Amino acid sequence: AIQKAKRIIALMCQCGLEAKRTDEGPFAVQVCSKAISYSEGELRVGPWPTEVESALLLTQAAYTKAQCLSWEIEDQGLLNGIDEEIEEEKEEEEPTDELIPPDPEELEEQEEIKELTPEEKAEISEKKREMIRSLLYGLELSHQFGQHWMMSNGLVHFWNLHLDTVATSHDNPKLLKRALQEYRDAQ
Repeated sequence: AIQKAKRIIALMCQCGLEAKRTDEGPFAVQVCSKAISYSEGELRVGPWPTEVESALLLTQAAYTKAQCLSWEIEDQGLLNGIDEEIEEEKEEEEPTDELIPPDPEELEEQEEIKELTPEEKAEISEKKREMIRSLLYGLELSHQFGQHWMMSNGLVHFWNLHLDTVATSHDNPKLLKRALQEYRDAQ
């Protein structure tokens, strides 16, 4: 019975990977989350060197889940790794004697930015935390099974998913004050 259940978990991982390939992000997140949660306890893979294939599938599922969560975050126009519940510091604008008309493109961009409710901010910040936990889970599983190439993949995913945050913080260092604690700890 345990072997059958482990086989179902492996199939769930594969299903999640295929869902991502077909741009079905929310479904992929759901399936990968279930596969990972079912693999705990009695259905845990291993120990190394047995069940390496299953461990690799779970690692891929964790990375897939992180990528799909990132899609959802990016769809909101937000950066990974930044806590949306921490208010942005408002920069005081120096008053000028000249009246400069606002740039029409800048006004358009400001109109497109939707203000999130506190509940939405909490939800999106939790997605960001879950994305980081998924990446860390994949890295840990790769390490347990001695799959260093898969650890490298996880590090690349972590970097790529947070690249916009790093680039933006270069121009706006105050942004890093709002970095999630999980993001800081993972570095």
